[in-house]
Amino acid sequence: MNSELAAGLLACAELDSHPAVQRAAALAAGSVGAVTVTSKLREQIAVELLRILGKTDHTDAYLFDGVLRAIERCGKEGISQLTAMASRSDHVQRELASELFLALRTHEAADGLDQLLTGDTSQFSEAQLGRLLTAYRHIVVRPSIDAAGVFTWLERNPDAPAVLQVTAWDTLGLIGGGKSPVVTNLTVKLRNWPDAEVRLSAIKAAGQLRVIAAARPLYDALQDAQRSVEERQEVIKSLALLRAEDWPFDDRSDPGVELILPELIAELDSWQEPQLIADAMWLVGQIDPGNAEPLAQQL
Repeated sequence: MNSELAAGLLACAELDSHPAVQRAAALAAGSVGAVTVTSKLREQIAVELLRILGKTDHTDAYLFDGVLRAIERCGKEGISQLTAMASRSDHVQRELASELFLALRTHEAADGLDQLLTGDTSQFSEAQLGRLLTAYRHIVVRPSIDAAGVFTWLERNPDAPAVLQVTAWDTLGLIGGGKSPVVTNLTVKLRNWPDAEVRLSAIKAAGQLRVIAAARPLYDALQDAQRSVEERQEVIKSLALLRAEDWPFDDRSDPGVELILPELIAELDSWQEPQLIADAMWLVGQIDPGNAEPLAQQL
């Protein structure tokens, strides 16, 4: 019964003369795939929908999105068609697949991204990898995703272009994930990167991802007078986010900026930049208000 219904809907999605009818038929076919008990039929529906998507005018955003959503409704079997497309040797197919993943919103899509990023990524261009690393950000579901593919990709590609590593950081910053040692190591490494823009991204990421272990390296960067005032100000902003974290059900915490605060207070009177001094005073006030007032009077 479901197979006959799906066949009729797919024919309508491909052949009807009205785009609204085509979209509705495609979505209905995807819904049939979602509720069918046999994965084989669901896969067949997904294969046909992907074929129809390939013939659909990309400039007709309404219809094109409808067919893509229908594939998405096919769950794992639908996403597997897109991961297969992304893995092909044809550059055009990989380009399209990486763009399609940006529009997906399901757990199965995150699983597909994990599969692609934990596999051989050498065939992807920098732009394609950037899209795959970014796509996780749009998947807001419960339970939340963990972006395991991003962690694995970062670990396996320590020499990847800095722009891609920053893209990965930004993704982790939006969905969470600053506890991984690989994230800590990359943050510490790129804070000294020759490119100022990459350094700033690394400094900001340390705070956004709450990389507590980066407090000391960031303070070292703050002490570097060769860096611009703007960069050192970003360091202070990130340090303010690296407060001690209490362990649940345990009488202990991992100290962050608190470890370097006494040194900062002791060295403030040797600083020459008024704006930096003001920002540092703000930081002290955030972390240790009791020391902020006498310090301000002293300076």
